[in-house]
Formats: sequence, C-alpha cells, structure tokens
Amino acid sequence: MTLEQEVKLAAKHAYQKAYKEACEKFDKKTEKAYEKGYKEACEKFDKKAEKFYKKAEIEKVMVVKKAAEEKLESARKLKESGVSVEIISKCTGLSLEEVEAL
Repeated sequence: MTLEQEVKLAAKHAYQKAYKEACEKFDKKTEKAYEKGYKEACEKFDKKAEKFYKKAEIEKVMVVKKAAEEKLESARKLKESGVSVEIISKCTGLSLEEVEAL
C-alpha cells in the first residue's frame, strides 16, 4: 500500500469515527430532548385533564342540585294543589317528613 493510500485510509477511518461519535452525541441529545418534551406534554395534559375533571364534577353537582330543587318545587306545587302527602312522597321519592315540611 502506498503512503497516499494509507493517508486516505486513515482519513476515511478518522472521518467514520468522528461521524459515529457525532451521531451518538446527537442521538443522546435528541433522546434527552424527546424525554423532556414528552414529560412536559404529560404534565400539561395532566393539568388540563384535572381542570376538566373538576369542571365536570362541579357541573355534576349543579345538575344534581337542580334536579333536587325541581323535585322539591314539584312536591310543593302538588301539596298546594291538595295531593296527599303519601302520594307526593311515593311519586317524588321524598320522605313523608320532607313533604310535610314543605
């Protein structure tokens, strides 16, 4: 092998080694950036999910409260109309004491 060929071969090996090291460093940096981005995305998702969950819970409570208020209002109107306490209790699911207290 001539000196020129040896120099070209050494240069080729040096280039390949440097390229491989650069790729490994790039892969590690890319992996770290990906993990960081993934973690941040998960945290943001968790915060949004928590907000939606809380909002849904509040809406659920409001719906239940409104239904209870409507039930009481219906029972009140039935009582004012002269319907017996027993029938109102049976139809609304309210206790006799609750209906009598209206």
